[in-house]
Amino acid sequence: MKRPKRVFSSFKNYFATCGTVLFLGIVLFLSSCENNIDEINALLNPLDLPELEAHDMKITRTDSGKIIFVAIAPLVLQYNNDMRRYIEFPEGINVYSFDNYPDTSSRMKADYAKFYSERKMWEAKGNVEAENDMSEKIMTEQIFWDQNKGQMYSESFTTIITEDGIFYGKNGFESDDTFKRWKLVNTEGIVNVKDE
Repeated sequence: MKRPKRVFSSFKNYFATCGTVLFLGIVLFLSSCENNIDEINALLNPLDLPELEAHDMKITRTDSGKIIFVAIAPLVLQYNNDMRRYIEFPEGINVYSFDNYPDTSSRMKADYAKFYSERKMWEAKGNVEAENDMSEKIMTEQIFWDQNKGQMYSESFTTIITEDGIFYGKNGFESDDTFKRWKLVNTEGIVNVKDE
C-alpha cells in the first residue's frame, strides 16, 4: 500500500517543480519585455503611412480625349499629409508618352520614382533609361522631369546612344520632355564617321 502513496508523492513533486519553473519563466519573460512608447508611436505614426497603396497600377493621362501619357508600376504609394505630399513608385516605373496614340513618342523606365503633384515634378533614379521615337537612348542614374517647363535634366553621369555614336555627359544633360532636343553637360564621345 505504500507504493501508490510514493507514486502520488512523485507526481506531486513533479507538478510542483514544473509549476515553479513555469512561474519563474513567465516572470523572467514579462520582466524582459519593454514597452517604449516612442518606439510604438513611431511604428504607428499615421504620417509615415501612405494614404493609398496600389499594386500593379496603370495610370493613363489624357488631353481632350487623347491618351498622352501612360505609367505602369508594380507598387504605388501616395502620401498626402503635412510632411509629405507625393506619389512614390518604390519598385520602379515604366512611362510612355504619345503624340499620336498608340505610337510611342518616348519611353522611360527606372528602378524608383517620385511624383510631386503640387509642383508637377518627377524624380526617377536607379538604372534610368529613356528612348525617343528616333531610337536615341539616354542612360543615367537620376532624371528630373519638370512638367510645368516641359524639361528633363540630370546632374548625374549620362550616356546617350544615337546612330551617330555614343556620347557622354560627365555632369548630366538637359532635354525637352520628349527627348528630341537634348544637350549634354561636359561632353565626351565617340562619333561614327560614314565612309563615302
